[in-house]
Amino acid sequence: MAYYATINCIYGSVRWGCMVDNGEGKVVLVTGGYRGLGHFISRELKNAGYYVVATYRTDMITARRTAIELQIPVYKADLTQRDEVMELFERIGFNDGVVWAVVNNASSFPTGQLRSMSLDDFDDAFRTSVFASNMVINRALPGMMGLGGGKIVNIGMAGLMDIKAYRDVAAHAAAKTALMLLTRSWAHELLKDNIMVNMVGPGILDDPQRDDIWRERMRRVALSGKLTPPEEVAYAVRYLMDMDDITGRVIEVDPTFVVSSV
Repeated sequence: MAYYATINCIYGSVRWGCMVDNGEGKVVLVTGGYRGLGHFISRELKNAGYYVVATYRTDMITARRTAIELQIPVYKADLTQRDEVMELFERIGFNDGVVWAVVNNASSFPTGQLRSMSLDDFDDAFRTSVFASNMVINRALPGMMGLGGGKIVNIGMAGLMDIKAYRDVAAHAAAKTALMLLTRSWAHELLKDNIMVNMVGPGILDDPQRDDIWRERMRRVALSGKLTPPEEVAYAVRYLMDMDDITGRVIEVDPTFVVSSV
């Protein structure tokens, strides 16, 4: 049962949300939009006038902080579970409105060599990046079609156009490669429905919460040898939200280049 709190937000078993000023714009769902890159995307879109709705899976404290800071609703949902995806959209539809756009940002990021990676971590890379994204898209389609169109932006990884071996991030790269192919397939299928489907592929993100050893290891993996500022990735997502004639594209965001590929 939800109740009104002194901070002017609502708390329920599945939702943190503020009751003030989330704008009157189109509803955009940002999966995992409560922390990390997702937080930057949510903030960028909120500042652009969109009505942002975010999700989290386990970290309720950070989700609550984001809801208060950005004044957006943040729902608890494990997007790898079909019933939770269905319930999420029902609650958003009741509380916030029909979802016009989706940013599939939530994913795990297992690192290390494949020989030492647990099967659970490998499986989670694909379940969060590929299976969950596909379920969210399928569930969002009826509402988008009812609105006469919509936008889908999947978060991928820079460098996927060049099929190659990866060190330390092979599972993540494999999952994002599958998501890239899924993105282009959805774009082809949904073009007649005026639903634009694209991918933003960031380099290895600069995460200040990680220690120096991890960041140095990731610099060696990154295409440019540098880590990618999350603000630049969020801006690329906003660019695709604002454009009405781009679909089936992969926009790569790396400190040394920004490439849009057909």
